[in-house]
Amino acid sequence: MPVAVSGPPWRALAEAGADIIAISASMTADGGDVGERVRALGRTFQGIACYVSDRSAIQPP
Repeated sequence: MPVAVSGPPWRALAEAGADIIAISASMTADGGDVGERVRALGRTFQGIACYVSDRSAIQPP
């Protein structure tokens, strides 16, 4: 299903029914303000703190 994006992409995806996973070096587990807004739309949010430039941080043990 095509999704028209106006505003942050996470918002358009959540409004279309997607659950959101976000990855960032400074991400908190609850996602802070973005996580709160996603949950207010009735979707789930998972925040993962990871420095994606570090290969060892993103590869399974």
